[in-house]
Amino acid sequence: MEEFRRAIACDPLYADAHCSLGVCFYQMQDLPHAVSALQTALRLNPRLGKAHNNLAVAYYAMGDLRRAWDYVRAPTQVHYEVEPAFLELLRTAGHRGVQGRARAAIQFLSQKGGERAAERVCNRILSSGRVRGACNGAVFHHIVEGNMRKATILLTAVLLLGGAGVSWGQRCPIPGVTPVLIATSPSGGPSFNSCYRGGNEVIYYEPSSGNLIATWYWAYGSSDPDPRRITAAISTDGGQTWTLHENINLGVGAVMNAYYPTLKGNASTPIIVYRNVSTANTTLMKGQPTLAMDLLGWNMGGWVNSFIDQTASAEDILDMRYYSIAIAPDNPQLWLVGAYHHPGTTSAPQAPGEYLLVYRSEDGGATWSPPIRWASAVPADVGKPNYVIDLSTSSTLVELGANNKAYAAGLGQYYSDDDLWRVIYSTSTDGGATWSSPALIPGADFLDFGNGRLGRNITSLLDGAGNFHVFAIGADTSEGTPEQVCAWDFRYDGSLWNINRFVYPQVIPEGIVALDPKNSAWPMNNAALGPDGTLYYSYVDVVDTTGAAGDQYKYKYKMFVMVSGDQGSTWNGPVAVVENWSGRGNPNGMAKNASDKLHIIFREYVGGVDSLYYVGVPTSEVKARSAVSLPRSEVPKSFALYQNFPNPFNPTTSIRFDLKEQAHVTLSVHNERGQEVARLVDRVEPAGMKGVVWDARGLPSGVYFCTLRAGDFVATRKMTLVR
Repeated sequence: MEEFRRAIACDPLYADAHCSLGVCFYQMQDLPHAVSALQTALRLNPRLGKAHNNLAVAYYAMGDLRRAWDYVRAPTQVHYEVEPAFLELLRTAGHRGVQGRARAAIQFLSQKGGERAAERVCNRILSSGRVRGACNGAVFHHIVEGNMRKATILLTAVLLLGGAGVSWGQRCPIPGVTPVLIATSPSGGPSFNSCYRGGNEVIYYEPSSGNLIATWYWAYGSSDPDPRRITAAISTDGGQTWTLHENINLGVGAVMNAYYPTLKGNASTPIIVYRNVSTANTTLMKGQPTLAMDLLGWNMGGWVNSFIDQTASAEDILDMRYYSIAIAPDNPQLWLVGAYHHPGTTSAPQAPGEYLLVYRSEDGGATWSPPIRWASAVPADVGKPNYVIDLSTSSTLVELGANNKAYAAGLGQYYSDDDLWRVIYSTSTDGGATWSSPALIPGADFLDFGNGRLGRNITSLLDGAGNFHVFAIGADTSEGTPEQVCAWDFRYDGSLWNINRFVYPQVIPEGIVALDPKNSAWPMNNAALGPDGTLYYSYVDVVDTTGAAGDQYKYKYKMFVMVSGDQGSTWNGPVAVVENWSGRGNPNGMAKNASDKLHIIFREYVGGVDSLYYVGVPTSEVKARSAVSLPRSEVPKSFALYQNFPNPFNPTTSIRFDLKEQAHVTLSVHNERGQEVARLVDRVEPAGMKGVVWDARGLPSGVYFCTLRAGDFVATRKMTLVR
């Protein structure tokens, strides 16, 4: 042991010495120090196979089988001192049926004279239903003949192609696309968890390096001393292989109890923001926004955590959650983190005190501003119009554009006679330091985005022209019962909103939100921007309910992608990218940055095994397939000017109008004396649903008139400003 300590003292970056030191600790049955030394070896050399295997043995000795299996690698890369334990570990391979582990087990056992054990491994896998038909006979034949090499090759090929009797060729209809396994959790192990608010990014593609990172938290259950552990998986080879980084929140608090990670990154480091809870008590909704960065670089494991809110300790900050991250494209040191806050001591929100906010950093996350509020809730009994009374279902979406332009969006419930949750937004021209008054996105006044069946799922994106998009899955309350659930694209060019309903369910009215059976609160709702400016939108829909008798676990789902080549004015598709999918709750998502591929992760639960997969879908194939479909964008059948909402209002109100064809449009506001007080639109506009927000700050209370002129069409609406 001392020689390895001396070697490390001479060269702290000598990974093999750390690995050998870990083996020494293992022999002394000092398992915590063994794990620590071996993890250090992996941080220094993530491809050091013997460190992986020795770590697997150490976790196996500690009784942590899930982690043990996660670290099993090639069978020849293991120190002879721990070979017996490794052999015992591999004897359990058939219970998992995991492709790489099964291959390692069979190869290792056959090399060590354990053909009978290898046969048992094969039999367990075969009996689990993962290999069927002719493949069964072929594998059995080779086993009986004693040709373990051929059996291994065939079995590995079958396992690589699929599971539960469905091949990946059937799952991915685009040729050459095969999902890659990122991680698994067996029956009885921890479950994958992420955030069910659309602002959280669960996969990120870093364009300059090509690196990928996915994130989630392992949920071990309330009885575990460390119930929620932030985890990431990183790929530096285009998604072909993934390395797990677990316990990222280790040491941040007295226990590991963290939620809702979201992602960004730059060329030098991946970036995670998550909610850290100071205790294991989940009823105390205290939480602190926490930043984690790998300061050693991508896939190096040098994670360092720091609190974003530097005005108080985690014990004093209540329920900071649902984060998003933005980094300015022309100033990589300018970062924004969006969040939601409420001051309740339990899960029940309280107003006043409930608000949406951003944190701002001008030095790449080293220091942060105090929280900057952009929307606040007031008590419902305030009795005034245009006040948001509830923000409890919302996240804060933030986007940073060039020249210090910033955008924020969320969901709010207005003081009105209905209980609809509507999309609100705010803008900034100084990089998020100050914000405009929150306003309703025009056209969203008759849509509901916030009840339980809709999942409160919205997401945002800046396109190549700098337009701000908010994508949301919502129920149209203006079209009777049942309310049809559709996907909407709200696009803002700095003065005018373009409103596009472009995704419709194929089978049942709420089909596109039923991703998680029994609780459709996790719809997939993600947008991506390609290098050529093409926009992509991914979602999930129910495609077959035959024989299900209402049991959503038995529904058949598909993952689709829509395509737009004109910044969202028109959309083509849908293009299926994953079929025959037993959809599951988050993490599921598509990275906002596309390359020559769309980068997607999805979760699946089959045969008691909870698994997370990555799939890279060529954009050329998606665009080619979408080009043969008809545009899905909706064009109004007539000109129309709708009543503003809210009305009465103070100080902002949203005004929607429809254009059935291209026309020169003027939208003006006059007071009761006929004087024009605002000209909101004066330009040629293409056909579509449009909207603007009028900010009446500086004007007195009273009645105002809004007039739309489009070609020969003229319409006027009465509006009331109440101070």
